[in-house]
Amino acid sequence: MINTSDFTNYRVFFNLIKKDIFSLLALGCGNIRAEDQLGAKNILGVEWADDRLDVAKGKAVVIKYDIREITKIIPNKSFDAVTMFDVLEHINKGDGLTLLKKLEKKIKNQIIIFIPVQPQIQNFDLVNERQNERKEQNLSMGHHLSTWTPEEFEKLGFQIIKYSPNYHKEKGFGAVFCIKNLIN
Repeated sequence: MINTSDFTNYRVFFNLIKKDIFSLLALGCGNIRAEDQLGAKNILGVEWADDRLDVAKGKAVVIKYDIREITKIIPNKSFDAVTMFDVLEHINKGDGLTLLKKLEKKIKNQIIIFIPVQPQIQNFDLVNERQNERKEQNLSMGHHLSTWTPEEFEKLGFQIIKYSPNYHKEKGFGAVFCIKNLIN
């Protein structure tokens, strides 16, 4: 694990990502706020909210699609890397675990994740309902539907690059940046 005081910007960890990224899959791409700095020649951004897609269009090829279903439309080993920055917590845990497993067949080199680490979600049914409303209104993901820990990622074969228990002090939870290398 890297020891650094600058965890306010996860770009400090990009030097650990393989530099020979030709094709990058950016799931939950939002407005491509960091992915374009990885040096990929081709970026496919996947998002469900039109307002985010409109911003990302200038930085990547983008499609409106449900990330939980993305492995159905991309060929095996068709991307060098995939990023999920502030994404997995917005889908339920079962869907997230399934997606990670399926991505291992679709990605050549690395799965790169940045995610909040928070305590249990209160009022899950209400949060889930609000998330579905946002999707119906074509708004970006706003609510967390799952919680993740660094230990869970380690059990899934990820290298924990940095964990900060106080990343979101105002919300009372932390964050983790981790990478799974699919080839040695």
